Amino acid sequence: MKESEQSMKTSQSESRPCGYGLRVLPLILGALAGLAFEGKALTVTTIGTGSSVTTADRTATFDCLTKAFTCVDCYTEGGLTISEPELTFVGFDAFGRGPATGFYYGGGGNRGFVSITTTDSREIQGLEFLYGNGFFADQFINTCWETWKDGSMVGSGYFEACRGTVVGWNDPAGFDELRVAAGPYLTRFGGFQAVALDNLCVQLAAAPSPSPHATPDGGASVLLLGLSCLALVAARGRLRAS
Repeated sequence: MKESEQSMKTSQSESRPCGYGLRVLPLILGALAGLAFEGKALTVTTIGTGSSVTTADRTATFDCLTKAFTCVDCYTEGGLTISEPELTFVGFDAFGRGPATGFYYGGGGNRGFVSITTTDSREIQGLEFLYGNGFFADQFINTCWETWKDGSMVGSGYFEACRGTVVGWNDPAGFDELRVAAGPYLTRFGGFQAVALDNLCVQLAAAPSPSPHATPDGGASVLLLGLSCLALVAARGRLRAS
């Protein structure tokens, strides 16, 4: 065998590990990204009593809201704060069950939303309430929602439900605010809405108990380990190539 042919074959053989390492880099990066963000849950919507709240830690029945023109800008009950810059209106069929009083409804509607939080800033895992609206209709009335945590939105969406349905939200990672509105063809906040709610139930998220000697890093250590592995693969490839 000629020396030039031997040199060519040797060079091709020794360069394969480097090429292989480059091909698997995207796979390694994808796997590491999955590990880093595996613990981040998403908010899901549910229908039916008990679908999002298995243990009601806090409740609000709104039984005291029996008179019209009561300010509900910052209504508190049972360790919960329900806010909407409106005055109440009662005595009409908000839930498809006949005229009633003792529920939460901002009379006249608006282009905002109802905000639900805990009075002590505890995070929420599950939330349910009896859904209604001021449009006397079920079809084409969308419920638009957003969940927030530490000032950032962590979930959003919209759905259509019949009045008198128990609707829910669940997020194992927790959220500290639910914003909700209901209006014709509503897909995001800003359109005219008139949501009504009753029998609000909340299940609190587990209180965090971090170790005094450990600080959560949001997956940074996993990514750092992955980058170290990638550097090792690249270095071995260069050594083989040389």
